[in-house]
Amino acid sequence: MLGPWSPHSHATDVELREGPKGLSQPGRTVEEWPMAEGKERPLLCQRITVAVDGSRPSLMAFEFALGLARSFRASMALVTVVPTPPPYGTPFFPEETWKAICQAYADELAKLERRARRQGLSKVTAECRQGIAVDQILEYLGQHPTDLLVVGARGLSASRREVLGSVSDALVHDAPCPVLVVREYVKPET
Repeated sequence: MLGPWSPHSHATDVELREGPKGLSQPGRTVEEWPMAEGKERPLLCQRITVAVDGSRPSLMAFEFALGLARSFRASMALVTVVPTPPPYGTPFFPEETWKAICQAYADELAKLERRARRQGLSKVTAECRQGIAVDQILEYLGQHPTDLLVVGARGLSASRREVLGSVSDALVHDAPCPVLVVREYVKPET
């Protein structure tokens, strides 16, 4: 069984060379690695994307990402998706109602963008999309590469996840970058 340090377990950008007894060794000494003592540390996250939908968990994810962006001096991208009503629901949504819904999403996103700027982030972008949340977020990530995606978890039960699906679960599996899922912390009763 291959362990996490096996040269065949994952690809790295470090050139490997054969060492004694056929063991592969990194092509650099410890002092040459970027994280070696005395070396300036590279920014781990230069661009953080947060998917928000106005729910409490997504707003908690925004706050968590805001702290990370400040710590890493990273830029922040905010993305929200207005769920498109199914075709059979269109008659129940007059055009002016649909426009009002889209405008409400855009207004809330603008508030978060302003809050991030007030907290000292100079590079903040926001984009409001329409469609299926998972598909639109994945498309956004394909167009705007990021170092970290931060999302909130609604804490659905297994049966509700089966029926409704889970945006955060789908993003963890399909996103082209690391995904941080922020859960609401519930302090245990003592």
